[in-house]
Amino acid sequence: MLPPTVIRSLQLAKFAYAARMTKQSVVSDLSRSDRLRLMKFICSFAWADLEIRPEERQFVARIVTHLELDDVERAEVEQWLKIPPSAEAVDPMQIPLSQRELFLESIEGVIVSDGEVSPEEHENFELLKDLLQSATDPPGVS
Repeated sequence: MLPPTVIRSLQLAKFAYAARMTKQSVVSDLSRSDRLRLMKFICSFAWADLEIRPEERQFVARIVTHLELDDVERAEVEQWLKIPPSAEAVDPMQIPLSQRELFLESIEGVIVSDGEVSPEEHENFELLKDLLQSATDPPGVS
Protein backbone atom coordinates (compact mmCIF):
# COMPACT_ATOMS: atom_id res chain seq x y z
CA MET A 1 0.00 0.00 0.00
CA LEU A 2 1.15 3.53 -0.74
CA PRO A 3 1.73 6.25 1.84
CA PRO A 4 -1.36 8.35 2.67
CA THR A 5 0.21 11.49 1.16
CA VAL A 6 0.60 9.79 -2.22
CA ILE A 7 -2.96 8.48 -2.11
CA ARG A 8 -4.26 11.93 -1.15
CA SER A 9 -2.45 13.61 -4.04
CA LEU A 10 -3.90 11.02 -6.43
CA GLN A 11 -7.38 11.62 -5.03
CA LEU A 12 -6.97 15.35 -5.61
CA ALA A 13 -5.95 14.59 -9.18
CA LYS A 14 -9.17 12.62 -9.61
CA PHE A 15 -11.23 15.63 -8.59
CA ALA A 16 -9.24 17.94 -10.85
CA TYR A 17 -9.85 15.54 -13.71
CA ALA A 18 -13.57 15.39 -13.00
CA ALA A 19 -13.74 19.18 -13.08
CA ARG A 20 -11.85 19.28 -16.35
CA MET A 21 -14.04 16.62 -17.96
CA THR A 22 -17.15 18.68 -17.27
CA LYS A 23 -15.88 21.32 -19.67
CA GLN A 24 -17.50 20.74 -23.05
CA SER A 25 -14.38 21.90 -24.89
CA VAL A 26 -12.49 18.79 -23.74
CA VAL A 27 -15.15 16.59 -25.31
CA SER A 28 -15.34 18.54 -28.55
CA ASP A 29 -11.53 18.54 -28.95
CA LEU A 30 -11.37 14.74 -29.10
CA SER A 31 -12.14 12.76 -32.23
CA ARG A 32 -14.03 9.47 -32.04
CA SER A 33 -10.75 7.52 -32.21
CA ASP A 34 -9.22 9.79 -29.51
CA ARG A 35 -12.17 9.12 -27.21
CA LEU A 36 -11.92 5.38 -27.70
CA ARG A 37 -8.14 5.47 -27.20
CA LEU A 38 -8.67 7.34 -23.92
CA MET A 39 -11.25 4.81 -22.74
CA LYS A 40 -8.99 1.91 -23.74
CA PHE A 41 -6.21 3.32 -21.55
CA ILE A 42 -8.59 4.01 -18.66
CA CYS A 43 -9.92 0.43 -18.82
CA SER A 44 -6.44 -0.98 -19.13
CA PHE A 45 -5.34 0.78 -15.95
CA ALA A 46 -8.52 -0.27 -14.17
CA TRP A 47 -7.25 -3.84 -14.73
CA ALA A 48 -3.79 -3.08 -13.26
CA ASP A 49 -4.64 -4.87 -10.00
CA LEU A 50 -6.33 -7.71 -11.95
CA GLU A 51 -9.89 -6.82 -10.95
CA ILE A 52 -12.47 -4.19 -11.80
CA ARG A 53 -14.14 -2.85 -8.69
CA PRO A 54 -17.60 -1.23 -8.62
CA GLU A 55 -16.06 2.21 -7.99
CA GLU A 56 -13.89 1.81 -11.07
CA ARG A 57 -16.95 0.84 -13.13
CA GLN A 58 -18.73 3.95 -11.85
CA PHE A 59 -15.77 6.14 -12.79
CA VAL A 60 -15.67 4.62 -16.28
CA ALA A 61 -19.43 5.12 -16.66
CA ARG A 62 -19.10 8.82 -15.75
CA ILE A 63 -16.34 9.31 -18.30
CA VAL A 64 -18.33 7.47 -20.98
CA THR A 65 -21.20 9.88 -20.31
CA HIS A 66 -18.93 12.96 -20.41
CA LEU A 67 -17.38 11.79 -23.67
CA GLU A 68 -20.85 11.28 -25.16
CA LEU A 69 -20.03 7.85 -26.53
CA ASP A 70 -22.67 6.23 -28.72
CA ASP A 71 -24.14 2.76 -28.10
CA VAL A 72 -21.53 0.96 -30.23
CA GLU A 73 -18.68 2.74 -28.43
CA ARG A 74 -20.26 2.05 -25.03
CA ALA A 75 -20.43 -1.65 -25.90
CA GLU A 76 -16.75 -1.59 -26.81
CA VAL A 77 -15.90 -0.05 -23.43
CA GLU A 78 -18.03 -2.69 -21.68
CA GLN A 79 -15.97 -5.37 -23.44
CA TRP A 80 -12.76 -3.78 -22.11
CA LEU A 81 -14.21 -4.00 -18.61
CA LYS A 82 -14.83 -7.73 -19.13
CA ILE A 83 -11.53 -8.48 -20.86
CA PRO A 84 -8.66 -6.00 -20.66
CA PRO A 85 -7.33 -4.47 -23.87
CA SER A 86 -4.18 -6.16 -25.17
CA ALA A 87 -0.83 -4.53 -24.44
CA GLU A 88 -0.43 -3.80 -28.16
CA ALA A 89 -3.74 -1.91 -28.15
CA VAL A 90 -2.52 0.59 -25.54
CA ASP A 91 0.64 1.96 -27.08
CA PRO A 92 1.55 5.14 -25.16
CA MET A 93 3.45 6.44 -28.16
CA GLN A 94 0.15 6.80 -30.01
CA ILE A 95 -1.12 9.39 -27.52
CA PRO A 96 -0.80 12.83 -29.14
CA LEU A 97 1.34 15.27 -27.21
CA SER A 98 -1.61 17.65 -26.83
CA GLN A 99 -3.67 14.94 -25.07
CA ARG A 100 -1.10 13.47 -22.72
CA GLU A 101 -2.10 15.54 -19.70
CA LEU A 102 -5.73 14.51 -20.17
CA PHE A 103 -4.74 10.85 -20.43
CA LEU A 104 -2.61 11.02 -17.29
CA GLU A 105 -5.34 12.79 -15.32
CA SER A 106 -7.91 10.25 -16.52
CA ILE A 107 -5.74 7.31 -15.57
CA GLU A 108 -5.02 8.83 -12.14
CA GLY A 109 -8.77 9.16 -11.70
CA VAL A 110 -9.51 5.51 -12.32
CA ILE A 111 -6.55 4.41 -10.18
CA VAL A 112 -7.82 6.24 -7.10
CA SER A 113 -11.54 5.71 -7.74
CA ASP A 114 -11.67 2.61 -5.53
CA GLY A 115 -9.91 4.37 -2.64
CA GLU A 116 -6.84 2.15 -2.88
CA VAL A 117 -3.70 2.42 -4.96
CA SER A 118 -1.79 -0.82 -5.26
CA PRO A 119 1.97 -0.77 -5.77
CA GLU A 120 1.40 -2.21 -9.27
CA GLU A 121 -1.00 0.60 -10.17
CA HIS A 122 1.41 3.21 -8.87
CA GLU A 123 4.41 1.69 -10.64
CA ASN A 124 2.55 1.31 -13.96
CA PHE A 125 1.32 4.88 -13.74
CA GLU A 126 4.79 6.25 -12.99
CA LEU A 127 6.23 4.30 -15.93
CA LEU A 128 3.57 5.69 -18.25
CA LYS A 129 4.09 9.21 -16.95
CA ASP A 130 7.86 8.99 -17.46
CA LEU A 131 7.38 7.60 -20.94
CA LEU A 132 4.92 10.30 -21.98
CA GLN A 133 6.97 13.13 -20.52
CA SER A 134 10.11 12.06 -22.35
CA ALA A 135 8.55 11.32 -25.73
CA THR A 136 7.52 13.52 -28.62
CA ASP A 137 4.68 13.02 -31.07
CA PRO A 138 5.32 10.15 -33.46
CA PRO A 139 5.05 10.94 -37.18
CA GLY A 140 1.44 11.23 -38.28
CA VAL A 141 0.08 11.88 -34.77
CA SER A 142 -0.93 15.36 -33.68
